[in-house]
Amino acid sequence: MKRVNFGRHSVKLPGNRIARVLLGIALVCGGFLGFLPILGFWMIPLGFAVLAVDIPFVERRWSKAQPRLEAWIARRFPKFWRAYMADPSPDAGTSEHDQRVTEEASTRERVGHR
Repeated sequence: MKRVNFGRHSVKLPGNRIARVLLGIALVCGGFLGFLPILGFWMIPLGFAVLAVDIPFVERRWSKAQPRLEAWIARRFPKFWRAYMADPSPDAGTSEHDQRVTEEASTRERVGHR
């Protein structure tokens, strides 16, 4: 199955080439209507990334544009970029209380108590 990578994130794509091309075209077209609710301008680069999987012309252009786009995002939105590129840990965002409750529940399961 084909995948598109964004920094440390990865998205699975449909196995059918025609479905991927149609998805990419739909994302780009929807991105141009980004001023409407639900649709957004974020759909344009995502659509080009999906199209780059199957269309060599788009792939060459995307491989040049992606590093520039990432550098622009890092400069323009540094807090977002640091959070986006941060290494995810299994306990990220979990309080000590939540960790204790989880540990107690797993201990009870091992012992057989309810």
